[in-house]
Amino acid sequence: MNICAILLAVVASLGVGFAEDCHVAPIFRKECGWIGITPEKCESQGCCYDSSISGGAKWCFEKSKSECDVLPKYRKECGYSNITKYICEGGERKCCFNPNARGENVKWCFQKSDGKEVLGECHVAPIYREECGWTGISETDCVSKSCCYDSSIQEPDVKWCFKTAIRECEVLPNYRMECGWEGITKEACQTKGCCWNSNTSGGAKWCFKKKSA
Repeated sequence: MNICAILLAVVASLGVGFAEDCHVAPIFRKECGWIGITPEKCESQGCCYDSSISGGAKWCFEKSKSECDVLPKYRKECGYSNITKYICEGGERKCCFNPNARGENVKWCFQKSDGKEVLGECHVAPIYREECGWTGISETDCVSKSCCYDSSIQEPDVKWCFKTAIRECEVLPNYRMECGWEGITKEACQTKGCCWNSNTSGGAKWCFKKKSA
């Protein structure tokens, strides 16, 4: 049994929770391997392995650095055009480097967070966003619905108008515990007091228990 399997077994025995240092949303993941790397080889390098999310998400990645988990809209410049990862993270800068998101004026080298940005109700990683508008909705119309608007990430399927954060439901597929049944509807799931997230495929649970406090 590999390390991830052991961790998940522990999670299941303790209730809803997860290994925080490996619970990293795709947009924040930093490569720690190569295409085809095995879970065993990845973990032997002190990295995390999670193959539950398809569609280009990194499966072997570095453990969480929460001070660098900042979405593009909230990043403060710490470099210049075409700066390298080595220069950005090293020397006197010691900044964060993340090239995962593409969009107009997205900063790849940015200052570490003091924690205030990520606590905002609109600081929601794409994988957790719940639709709150429609294709082409304007920022004005979105905000008038008391929703969040963030068009800084110009990747396929990323929602720009979405509901404010529901932190207890920000659980990646690998860590979700079933809270429904096959074919359960969103309404039935939420009536049970559970979380609903249909943003991921590949057998991921869409109806699952909330995170423990």
